[in-house]
Amino acid sequence: MPSSTKIENIDLLIIGAGPAGLAAAVEAQRGGISNLLVVEKGPSHSQMIRTYYKEGKRVDAQYAGVEALCFGILCLRDGNRESYLAMMDYVIESSQIPVRYNTEIWSLAAAPGADAFDVSAASGLRYLAKFVIVAIGKMGRPRQPDYYRHWMAPTSWWLAVATARRNMPKC
Repeated sequence: MPSSTKIENIDLLIIGAGPAGLAAAVEAQRGGISNLLVVEKGPSHSQMIRTYYKEGKRVDAQYAGVEALCFGILCLRDGNRESYLAMMDYVIESSQIPVRYNTEIWSLAAAPGADAFDVSAASGLRYLAKFVIVAIGKMGRPRQPDYYRHWMAPTSWWLAVATARRNMPKC
């Protein structure tokens, strides 16, 4: 490893700044995890909504006839593209969620000899994270990252919690 490689120690690294990733960050903070970071490969949060939803398009809590049940703090409400994006802007700002944009994750592996994960970004940054949540949703397809095939079973939407040989603290 080159000496110029910066390694950040993080308790919780969340990959993806869409609704699942931001909800996970809010719940983690609520549970007392303060050393967390959300990384997003795009220039802002909620890339699927920004990319595929035209101005004014409805964003519904219920999708394809599946009732949206909310068990946490951050609950999706019926609205439109703009109200959804404004809500997420508010959530990030009011909760002071640390989000690093334009950060594409290239690898995720158990760190040898450590009870953590070694996570590498395209920029050369590396993270040593005790816990990782992968919440990339549809934007991770069709160019699924290599770690997807190693850690997760294929589905069109997925949220996986990877723990390093122990359970995550209860929130």
